[in-house]
Amino acid sequence: MTPQRPATRSRPSLARRALPAIALTSASGFLLSVLDRPSTIVDAGSETTSDTGSTGVVSIMPASPAAAPASTTAATSPTTPATTPATVPATVATTVPETVPATTPPTVATTVPATPTCTTYNGPTISTKWGPVEVQASVAADGTICWADAIVTPDSKSKSVQINNRAVPVLDDRAVAAQGTAFDGVSGATITSNAYKQSLQAIIDAVVSGQVAG
Repeated sequence: MTPQRPATRSRPSLARRALPAIALTSASGFLLSVLDRPSTIVDAGSETTSDTGSTGVVSIMPASPAAAPASTTAATSPTTPATTPATVPATVATTVPETVPATTPPTVATTVPATPTCTTYNGPTISTKWGPVEVQASVAADGTICWADAIVTPDSKSKSVQINNRAVPVLDDRAVAAQGTAFDGVSGATITSNAYKQSLQAIIDAVVSGQVAG
């Protein structure tokens, strides 16, 4: 019996042994090229397919971190608070009115007549059909009559007394008001009124002429 030769295991061909090495080399080169040019990296989650020829190797690249959005305000720069200028209140020009000295109204000099120095005199007694009449008067040196009064009047009859009691006060007031004897007599007492004027006028004449002592 002829012994059989053990079956010889077939060796792989050179091409099949070299193919993995070629594929690995191609993948490494692609990876290096991608790392050198990061702009070719696809966004996160996308697949970058590299055609390596017959190997069909697919390389999944990690997503590059998203660039931080540009901040409107630099974080590293401290924010300088805006300086608000102090508000200076507006100065209002105040017009001070010119001081006008008070005008003093002219003083009107009022001349107060000096009170005349009067002296009391008794006039002459004037006789009438009804009785005597005598006047007493206070007269100044210039003839001013301060007051006058009939100290003696007819009293023989009651009717004469009543008439004289009414007429004498009126005659006294009229003599002072007229500053003399130019006044009307009292109606109903005409005789007494005329005698009154005669006695008073005698006093005035004597004083003005200086015939009596003041």
